[in-house]
Amino acid sequence: DLYRIPTYTVRNALGNPTTEVKATLNDKEIEVSGQGIRPFTDGEMKITYTFKDYVGRKVTKMYTITVNEATKPTFIEEPLLPRRFIVGNTYTLPALNAYNYVTAQGDMIGTQIYVKENGNERALTNGKYVAGSVSEAEIIYKATVGDAVGTWSTIIPVCDVKTNGYMDMGKYFLPMDENGSVETTVNSVDLCAAAAENSRFEFANYVTIYPFITEFTYGDTPTNIGKFHVYLTDILDANKFLKFTYDFTGGVATFYVNDNLNLTSEVSVALQKGKRNQLTFKADEKTVYFDINKGSGFPVSTFYNGQAFTGFTNERVYVTYVLENIKESARISINTLNLTYLSNDNGDYMAPLVSLLGKVGGERELNEVVELPKIISNDVLAGDVDAYITVKTPSGQFATTEDGKLLNNFLYDQCSLKIKLTEHGKYEVHVTARDDAGNEGLAAMIIRVVDTEVPTLSLSGDVIKTATVGEKISLPTATASDNLTQNCTVKVYVFDSSGHLLEMKEGDKGFIPTCAGAYTVVYYVMDEAGNFEMQRFIITVQ
Repeated sequence: DLYRIPTYTVRNALGNPTTEVKATLNDKEIEVSGQGIRPFTDGEMKITYTFKDYVGRKVTKMYTITVNEATKPTFIEEPLLPRRFIVGNTYTLPALNAYNYVTAQGDMIGTQIYVKENGNERALTNGKYVAGSVSEAEIIYKATVGDAVGTWSTIIPVCDVKTNGYMDMGKYFLPMDENGSVETTVNSVDLCAAAAENSRFEFANYVTIYPFITEFTYGDTPTNIGKFHVYLTDILDANKFLKFTYDFTGGVATFYVNDNLNLTSEVSVALQKGKRNQLTFKADEKTVYFDINKGSGFPVSTFYNGQAFTGFTNERVYVTYVLENIKESARISINTLNLTYLSNDNGDYMAPLVSLLGKVGGERELNEVVELPKIISNDVLAGDVDAYITVKTPSGQFATTEDGKLLNNFLYDQCSLKIKLTEHGKYEVHVTARDDAGNEGLAAMIIRVVDTEVPTLSLSGDVIKTATVGEKISLPTATASDNLTQNCTVKVYVFDSSGHLLEMKEGDKGFIPTCAGAYTVVYYVMDEAGNFEMQRFIITVQ
C-alpha cells in the first residue's frame, strides 16, 4: 500500500531550510516519491528527515514503521475517470490492473468494475456504464486472490442536464458561486453574473482540443466586466492549465496568455452589445487565435505554471469560463463550443467531432508498414463516443493489420493499428463515430502507394562506334519490362551533329547518315507512373 509521508514543520531555522527525505526497508534504500512510499515486502521501514538551514546547521529525525505482509491485492495505478457523469450518457470506464503481493511477488492481475448507485451495487459489462438519475455514483474496482479481495473506489457526482425530461444545454454550464446563473436563448447559453469580484462557470464534460473552438458574444453591458477568462485544464493534472484572457478594463479589449502582460494585442471586436468573437486553440501548432477578424495568433509554449507545454492527457481538457470584476450585472453569451451550437433546443442534433492525429496520408512506398493515426472521437454533449475504422485497399478489399485485425467497421480501442501497403494505388481510411442521439461524425484520409521503380531496359546486338556517310547503321534491338506496366514501348531517337531529331518508327532496324559528325542514339522507356529509363551512345560518322 502507499504510505503517505507525514507533513512537518521547521522552526528556528535561519533562511529557507532544505529538507531531504530518505527511506530504507530492511536496511535497503527504497524510492520516496511525491506521493509517498510504496513498500513491496514486509519488514522494518525507516524514514529519515534531514533539515539543513542557511548557515549549515543540520537536524535529523528518524521514524520506524512496521510493514506487514499483504493480505489482499494492491492497487498502484489509478484509472482516469471523468470529473462528473451526465445522466443518460454512456461511459466506457478504463481497465485497471491490481498486483498480487499475497501469494506472489507483485504479479499483475485483472479486475472487475462495479458501480454503486443509491446503495445498490452491480457489476459492469465491458466497463460500460450508463449514468442513472442519481446525485452521485461510486465506481469500484475489485481484484481477487483466493478469498482476499482488494478494492479501489471513488465517488463521482452525477449531473442531470434535463428540465421536465428534456435536454437543457444551459445545465451543462455549472455556476461555481452564488452570484452566477445560466440562461439559454435561441442561439446561446448566457453566463450571467451579479456584482462580484468574479464568477466562475465550469462545463460539465471534458472536450477535445483538436481543435478547441469557442464563440462568444458580448451581453447588454460588456463594460461591466473587467476581464473574461477561458481556462483549459488537463483532465489528469489540474496544475497543467492554460489561461486565455480578454481584458476589458481600458474600454478596448486586449488579449494575452497566462497573464503575460509583456505580450498583449488589441482585439478588433468592439466592446458593444451583440458583437461576436471567437477563440481557437490549436494544440498541434501551439498557437491560440483570439480575434475573429484576424488570422494571426499568439504562441503558447508553456502552461500557466511555466512548465513546457507538451500537450494535454488524451488530448482532452476541462473548460472553465470566468467573468472578473463585475459591476452591477453582466453576461457573456457562449454561442458554440467545439463546433456545437448552443441554444434552447431540447435535443442533441450535433455530430461528434472525429479527428485523426498525425500525418500518415499522402504518398507512400510499396510494402511500407504504416501506423494509422490516433483517433479522437468526442461529443460536446454526449462525451466520448466509440469510433469505428474502415480501410479499403486499392483492389477494394478490407485491409488487415499486421496482427490480424480486419479493418471493416473495426471498433477503435486506442490500440496501435499497423498495416502493410502491399498494393499500388489508393488506400481509403474512413472513421465514423455516432452518439446516442444518432448523430454521426466522419473523418477520412487517403494513402497513395506510388510506383517509384523504373522500368528495365535491355539492348541486344552490337553497339557500333564508327560508321561512314551513306552506309546504313544497324541499331541494337531493345526490350523493356516493368513491375506494373505490362507493355512498355521503347522509343528510339537519333540526333545528328546539328541537333536535328530523327524518331525511329516501329520496325526500323537502323538509319542512313547523310553527313559526317557525331550521332547520338537514345533509347527511352516510361511506365504508367512516369518512371523512366534511358540509355544512349554516340556513333562517329566519317
